[in-house]
Amino acid sequence: MAKQPEVSQQAWPSFRSHLPGFVPWFLTPPDWTQAFRPVAKWETHKEEPMFNELLLEQIKKSGLPHTEGWVGDCILLPRAVEEGERPYFPYAFMLLSEEGLVLNMKLFKPDEVSQDLPNALMEMFQDLQCLPESLLVGSEKAFVLLEPIAEKLDIEIRQVVSHPMLESFLNSLGDYMGGNG
Repeated sequence: MAKQPEVSQQAWPSFRSHLPGFVPWFLTPPDWTQAFRPVAKWETHKEEPMFNELLLEQIKKSGLPHTEGWVGDCILLPRAVEEGERPYFPYAFMLLSEEGLVLNMKLFKPDEVSQDLPNALMEMFQDLQCLPESLLVGSEKAFVLLEPIAEKLDIEIRQVVSHPMLESFLNSLGDYMGGNG
């Protein structure tokens, strides 16, 4: 017969906040009301892209030349950043040329991706002084957030399951970060 584990009279439950992209953390006063409320159904959150309309208009009016197609993706990195009160796992957006040259890369906090990723892409266009003919993205997240900008700038955007240049870059990044790629 299996022996029942002993339960201490001093044992207390431990509650943690599990926000996507953040390290599990102690509950703060705003979390308390959320933690103990009844949930009627599973809540889903659809990310709505937010971007700087003025910056978009500036790019449209600038007449930037079109160049080859680019490849990009937005991924969650496997290493936590200890910045501020709560550590988090940053998102990385990388932009590669068709030859695999890294054109630009930027990191984002998990709760700022929806607003910062579209604006960062437009800033990359300005920095590079050109627009791609096409943009292939590897994740649904990147596609959803960047599709409105691509459409307004007449850039063909497609989501792809995999791309050799992107896979090679991600494997190198994984090796560099000490992961498995």
